[in-house]
Amino acid sequence: MNVAITIDNSYSLFANGLNQNILFLYWLIRDLGYNPFLVDVGNPDEDPEFGVRYLDKGARIIGLQEFLAETTSTDILLMPGAALLDEHISLLKKRNKKMKSVVIHYGNLFFDDLQKIVFTLGAGQQDDNSVTYYESNMDEIWLSPHYQFSSSYYELMHRTRVKEVPYIWNPAVIDKVREKRDMAYRPNSSLKVIGVTEPNINFSKNCYTAICVLEKHYRSYENKFDKALIYGAEWLANRDLFSQHIARNFDLPHEKDKIFFLKRFPPDEMFIDDEVNLILSHQHYNGLNYGHMEALYLNYPLVHNSPEISDAGYYYDLFDINAGAKALDEALSSHDSSLNEHADKAGYALGRYSPKNPEVQGQYVSLLEGLR
Repeated sequence: MNVAITIDNSYSLFANGLNQNILFLYWLIRDLGYNPFLVDVGNPDEDPEFGVRYLDKGARIIGLQEFLAETTSTDILLMPGAALLDEHISLLKKRNKKMKSVVIHYGNLFFDDLQKIVFTLGAGQQDDNSVTYYESNMDEIWLSPHYQFSSSYYELMHRTRVKEVPYIWNPAVIDKVREKRDMAYRPNSSLKVIGVTEPNINFSKNCYTAICVLEKHYRSYENKFDKALIYGAEWLANRDLFSQHIARNFDLPHEKDKIFFLKRFPPDEMFIDDEVNLILSHQHYNGLNYGHMEALYLNYPLVHNSPEISDAGYYYDLFDINAGAKALDEALSSHDSSLNEHADKAGYALGRYSPKNPEVQGQYVSLLEGLR
């Protein structure tokens, strides 16, 4: 069965998690015995340094125009990277009347739409006036499990049925980076540096609650951290409303060299150059993140509120700042003395989302075979 998967390979695998997710999907479908190939909707003549071939030199990638001109029929068209135009899908279905088309949503478009349409966006995207177009000629919509709460929204917008697609994560990307710079966790009792890595684009993944947790811990616990680095927040610190609010209501900013607001980062720079040895996270309805998976895989202490991995790391519930500060203190005080225990818990949690997990593989076979 020929399975086409859309991707824009002009983006680096490190730009965000999307192209990593698409590559992991491609590998999984190939391992299941199907015949997948990637359709590059960007510029197929470009082969970026950190594109798909950075990890898979033999990956089958063809350009969109070549794909549309091919005489070989496609059985299933999966669109996680970009949705094709109606006219393109009609052309493909003329070639194979039984072809099924599926849009896969790996992002929280419900919250993105809400933020964009009703409010302004963060991270310098206030001028983004683009309108999300929801295709209505799809056979199915596949939705990542942590977005199932909004499945009825996608059903409404796409006018077709929505199914849950298993979340998958593969350590191949982080292992590739480690060939040059090993980022594995190393205990350091003399220096405790906390990294907050939310993208600060919208309400669902931002640094504010994490800063509140840091402030609560700073006021209430004796086991102090040395400094906190808030990545992707330099633009926030330059806004008067944000900086004045933090300065007036928080103690942390008034201690020299305690909290820093920085630009985005590559993971190797964060863990090695900046000496970050603890990750503090907060999300809302975005509980599965590759950053979390990477931290657990490398055995870093991860303080988080993601119920999907509540059995790993140091979990606190929802927006509970007191519980977050308590979890942070536990991570600071006990992680280095229980590394094997936490590695075992992390391995179990990561195994749930492994493409090698037979249960995960079985769910993908059911989804693909259900399209026949």
